[in-house]
Amino acid sequence: MDVNTSTTRQVRPDSPSQTLQTIHDDITYHTQCISDLKARLNTFVPIARLPPEVLSEVFLQTVAARTTYDARIGRQGALHPYHWLRATQVCRHWRAVALSCTPLWSHLKVTARCGSLPIPLFLEWARKAPLVVSVVWDSMDADRRFRPGYSVEGQNRVANLILSHLPRIGGLSFTLLGLLPDYADVLDRLGGSAPLLESLSIHCEHESVSPDKALRLMHRLETTNLRRLHLYTVPLEWGTIVLPTLTHLTLGNNPDSDRLLKRKATGTVQDLLTALAHMSLLQELVIDYGVLLSPPGPNTAALPAPSIHAFLPHLRRLHISEGAVNNLFLLSYMDTPSLAALRTSGSQALQHEFCAALASKMHSLGRPLTLVVELFRYAARVRGYTQIVHVDDGAMDQPDLYPQRSGTSPSFDVRFWDSDGHDGGLDMFTTFCELSPIHDVDSLFLINFPLLHGHHVWTATSQHMTKVTQLYLRPPKDHDVVPQWVLLQKDRDDPVVHRRDDEAFALGYPFPQLGLLTLDGVCFRNPGSPSGEDTAGCITTLVKVLIERREAGAEIERLRILNPKNMEPKDLERLKEVVREVECNGPLL
Repeated sequence: MDVNTSTTRQVRPDSPSQTLQTIHDDITYHTQCISDLKARLNTFVPIARLPPEVLSEVFLQTVAARTTYDARIGRQGALHPYHWLRATQVCRHWRAVALSCTPLWSHLKVTARCGSLPIPLFLEWARKAPLVVSVVWDSMDADRRFRPGYSVEGQNRVANLILSHLPRIGGLSFTLLGLLPDYADVLDRLGGSAPLLESLSIHCEHESVSPDKALRLMHRLETTNLRRLHLYTVPLEWGTIVLPTLTHLTLGNNPDSDRLLKRKATGTVQDLLTALAHMSLLQELVIDYGVLLSPPGPNTAALPAPSIHAFLPHLRRLHISEGAVNNLFLLSYMDTPSLAALRTSGSQALQHEFCAALASKMHSLGRPLTLVVELFRYAARVRGYTQIVHVDDGAMDQPDLYPQRSGTSPSFDVRFWDSDGHDGGLDMFTTFCELSPIHDVDSLFLINFPLLHGHHVWTATSQHMTKVTQLYLRPPKDHDVVPQWVLLQKDRDDPVVHRRDDEAFALGYPFPQLGLLTLDGVCFRNPGSPSGEDTAGCITTLVKVLIERREAGAEIERLRILNPKNMEPKDLERLKEVVREVECNGPLL
């Protein structure tokens, strides 16, 4: 071959079929063909066959994720508020579904990391759906301004843009963390018309909102259709506020904050009662140290008569933690015929009046069938359930948590405080038993209950709950060995309370219908006692009581012993001789 002969095909650059424009056109055509083929190939992937409504729900669940686990640092890390945008870039189908899902774009979050986002496009893609906006101002963001993606100026620009669409906003949430500069004054941004606004939440870590500005905001809200209002560390004078359309009101604060102790009262509890009287549609009221009201009178000897009563016919849930006297005042002068859940607290001052106010709510709360009484150093906590919670659900671990595990919520959750720490609120619990309709209780849980030292409480408890069939007992952890079940035998000293609807109680035995007794963490011998020696007579006394009740017709048919202390196998055998069914999870000596 001639070395001067070239093997490369020579193409004339001026050939009509090989012009530059034609080449580009061919590339565009084939690129589009490849893209179309890839799109058709993606349709064979199982996840691409999900219906659009299912895929939209997947997107919405992804939006709900707030944190992610960072394996590099071994802890949770905060996700970018719009981390889910990456899902819209997976393929053409996903993006089309995302753009058609208006809740993705109508729920807007504004932080210092959102300044560069195309918010105008989000507002467009939200179409005509009401906007739900969450804005978080954090004083720490000023220190992060040099980090990539952080821009306080961009955040304020975005916030101003979104709040300019106030007539479209249906839900608005502000969170103010730390001490904030003037540019984060949120209330000045709410001066326009908001016909769709139904939910407003203002959560301040410190007193970033002055009472005057808060009051002006409330007066502006009186002309809206506001349904839900959540205020945290926002001081208000309630005497002149009228919000007749509210259905949910939450007022909160940090009870452990030093600032809370230094704050002055912003009004009286009568002012709040006056405001509540205009909220006839209210369904839920939560006051958790969020008002700081002065007591209704100069002393706590008696409650003064209010100028107005609050009739709340639709109120279903009530949570009041605003000091014992204010709690009592609100309980006494709020008429709540539909109340289904109550959480509050009282102290020894005016204990009879407080328990009477609780008893007056029982007609709507319903008669409790399960009662859980838990004692602490300075308080007794009492929870009532309108369903029967069975102690023996097949498990042997932590039976005191069965009410929570049952999936039911208590109809009432009350704490009786004892500031002296003498009896942990037992006296108030006794008064509660005397005044409240608790005669239908079937399951009774007594946790950290000092039976030996609280004999009068035990008597009051057993005499007013004669229909109990399941009893769970757990003494305090530091409780020495005592024959606690001596309290299950016939009472020969205290007078018997006879009830016409319960003839069995004439036998004189506490809980005459008791069929299941669960003893948890009970000590059967003093530590260091010689093996086989029943030093305190615990087993002997228990066997005697069980035999005596059986012969008198008040038999305990089942006995469950959980986590016994200093119990021997022969003790268990003695119990099995007198009880039909005995369970024990050990350990035995």
